[in-house]
Amino acid sequence: MSAIPDLPSRRHVLGAGALGITTLALPAAAAAATGGSPEALVLTAPTEVTAVPSGYVSAGTTGAITVAWAEVAGASSYEVRWSTAGVSGPFDAGPITTTGTSVTIADLDGADASHHVVVVARSGAVTSPASTAVAATPVIAVGGTGTMTTYVGDGTNGTSGATYVVHTFLHDGSGDEQTSHTLVLNAAIALDRLIVGGGGGGGGATGRGFACGGGGGGEVVTGTRAAAATPGESLAILVGRGGSGGPNTANSVYAGGGAGSSLDGVTARGGGAGGSAPTLVDQTAATDAAALPTGSPRFTGGGGVAQVSAQTGAIGAGFDGASGIGSNTVAIQFAGGGAGAGGDGLQGSGTRSGDGGQGIVSTITGAAVEYGSGGGGGKRNSGSGGAGGRRAETPEGGSAGGAGGMNDAGSSAPAGRGGGGGGGGREGAEGEAPAAGTGGAGGSGVVIVRYEVPAPVLPQPA
Repeated sequence: MSAIPDLPSRRHVLGAGALGITTLALPAAAAAATGGSPEALVLTAPTEVTAVPSGYVSAGTTGAITVAWAEVAGASSYEVRWSTAGVSGPFDAGPITTTGTSVTIADLDGADASHHVVVVARSGAVTSPASTAVAATPVIAVGGTGTMTTYVGDGTNGTSGATYVVHTFLHDGSGDEQTSHTLVLNAAIALDRLIVGGGGGGGGATGRGFACGGGGGGEVVTGTRAAAATPGESLAILVGRGGSGGPNTANSVYAGGGAGSSLDGVTARGGGAGGSAPTLVDQTAATDAAALPTGSPRFTGGGGVAQVSAQTGAIGAGFDGASGIGSNTVAIQFAGGGAGAGGDGLQGSGTRSGDGGQGIVSTITGAAVEYGSGGGGGKRNSGSGGAGGRRAETPEGGSAGGAGGMNDAGSSAPAGRGGGGGGGGREGAEGEAPAAGTGGAGGSGVVIVRYEVPAPVLPQPA
């Protein structure tokens, strides 16, 4: 094979641009030495990617940030590196490699004041200089035992296509009236909020032949909290427990009311306890006196007891529990349903005790969920106990309140939704369940906050 002649006698540049690719066409003599045409041998000499990524770093989810940049012509991928040592690096964390123009850097330490991020464009083995370092801070860092979820809005639960981050704070299930959490905001951002007090317990029958009232649902407070003026603000959260159900063994021991929940000083009160039996006194004072750290009255009334005198449950500043119906001379007796956060409890009719009052539906978690429903009244003898309160749009089984028991214990309300417990019913017949007449526990409250993740703003390429 003949030696290739010296350097080409003519040179031209084809397609020089962001990748600076230079194409060399050899003269005819050199091509002949290779047995080809003048264009048979093409040498390419890629140079450094000359366009430097530039863009916008947006705050992201808890412990994460999102960086986005303008597309670089000719780049096939990008490398993202970051540092917590300041604007000068070293940028030795990462890298994350992507073919797109944005990434989310997750599992960051939310306690860091800021993270500095640089982006490098690549084309094969060729890289651009690093972009200017830009700083970003995780939007929100959470103390306590809250959980985080995300969802994309569909128009019914937020802006269609927008990403939302949801933090949920629950009671820890202990005997404490309230569980404490802390929410730390590391950026000025507005929050949607849902605050639900604990539901009241269902009444218990300590004697034979009684039907007891359902517990009232906890108050439901919704709204928006304006963006913090100064990043680093810490918000105090308290989540109330549900009230205890009334027992079927100790006379003059009543069901307990629910405890209030709060976020940054905004409080949702607990639900009132369902009326227990036997007693011939109005239980308003007893149930309102149940321990509540803030000292505020119950928001809803518990259902009343069916006995010699119709009794109403505790009535707070919100909706009322229903009265019980009947007397000792009536074979079938009814108990009233506890009030819900969105409506009064109902009285019984036919062969069924009163249903609980309806609650309030929220889509703050991405799904439509009912909170603060009242518990159903218990039933004795025959028929059925009242159902937990439920709005028309809430599917069967979606109530936050417990159902009343028919010659049995009332159902406890689900945790974290502030519903009232179902009232117990007790006939005292042979073979009756040992738990007959026991009231169901009220559901604990919840505090939920939500914010929209800012959409990355991509600059236009130069």
